[in-house]
Amino acid sequence: MIEELVHKPKHYNHGEIDLIESWYKTYPWDQFVAIMESHIDKYIKRHRYKGNATQDLEKALEYTKRLIEYWLIESVEE
Repeated sequence: MIEELVHKPKHYNHGEIDLIESWYKTYPWDQFVAIMESHIDKYIKRHRYKGNATQDLEKALEYTKRLIEYWLIESVEE
């Protein structure tokens, strides 16, 4: 159940691509990174208070993994 809620929640898929993929295709790179970072930050900061810490931490990890995937696609190294 957590697997489904964290990795591919149904409410993030309204069409052929998921929400994160649509952000990647819609927004300029810097804005996409900022969106992903804000979601990571949200899940990290609220995990103690929402009542399901493990799920929020796993969501933060999933957003981090997805950001890394796109980072590698973009070949961004500073």
